[in-house]
Amino acid sequence: MVGWCCAEHEEMGKEEHEGVKGDDGFTQCQTLKLSTEIDEFHLRHALTAVEGPLRTWMPSRLLTSPAPLPSSWSSYLPPLLPSPAPPTAHIYGVFVEALSPVFTALSALPPPTSPPKTTLTIHILLPTDVHPIPEEITNLNLYEEILHLTPSLTALSLFLISPAVPSQLNAAPTTQKTCAPCAGLHRKREVHWITGEYVEVVEGLEEPDLVVAFQPSMAAMEDESWRRAIRLLMTKGVRAVFTARTEEEANDDLQWVVGEKGVDGMEVWGPERNTWKGGWPRIDGWEEDGVWFTNAWVWGVGAKVGRE
Repeated sequence: MVGWCCAEHEEMGKEEHEGVKGDDGFTQCQTLKLSTEIDEFHLRHALTAVEGPLRTWMPSRLLTSPAPLPSSWSSYLPPLLPSPAPPTAHIYGVFVEALSPVFTALSALPPPTSPPKTTLTIHILLPTDVHPIPEEITNLNLYEEILHLTPSLTALSLFLISPAVPSQLNAAPTTQKTCAPCAGLHRKREVHWITGEYVEVVEGLEEPDLVVAFQPSMAAMEDESWRRAIRLLMTKGVRAVFTARTEEEANDDLQWVVGEKGVDGMEVWGPERNTWKGGWPRIDGWEEDGVWFTNAWVWGVGAKVGRE
């Protein structure tokens, strides 16, 4: 409940509350209601579930010819939702939340309508402390959507890299099960677990098409390994993208790497709002919009798609 000093300010507050925030088309009112619905949805599941964590679902259609990436979640979701459609809280609080890292990476690559590639390699830089387990690890199966939306691809390799990766996982890549249509086309998806700091292990790895790190909070951690890794990527000319929960966090991370004077020859873009942010608004009165989202802001080094 909010008290107002006068009718004029009450009307201004109402206009703000019912105004569209961000680029998802939701009003502030809709966003706050969705946040509450998702909180309640997860709480009910936690109190009643006997089958472990909430599960998402894998889109079952494969593109047979190249097509532009959808422009937003609202254009991507409707044709793919199972019938009957799950509750809105499940769609945004589980499915969109889990797919956000996948589409953030996909949108940073040349579009599927570019000259075709048959293989794709992505290096995912994980925090030096992977507890709790990040979303990009728990839903690795959803990276298959990159195969679904890129008809020319026959192989996708994901390298998950951090000093915190248990060394016993380094033995051999894991070939993950694909959907029946992908298996019928002999497409494969491999996951490589790599223990060590990026600058120390990268020379022995497949050259990446993209390097990503989701919400590394590198400035807050003051971890020099991030600065070393990103400056190495700059010298190699590798395309890389990094996300943050808020604009302030994204700017802090960028300044942590670049510094006040910048780095000669470095191509940097952003921070900017991420079209493919997570779907679960977390209420936070300290934020300008009253909420924050996972992967809400993105910045990068190297050429940005659409600016080459």
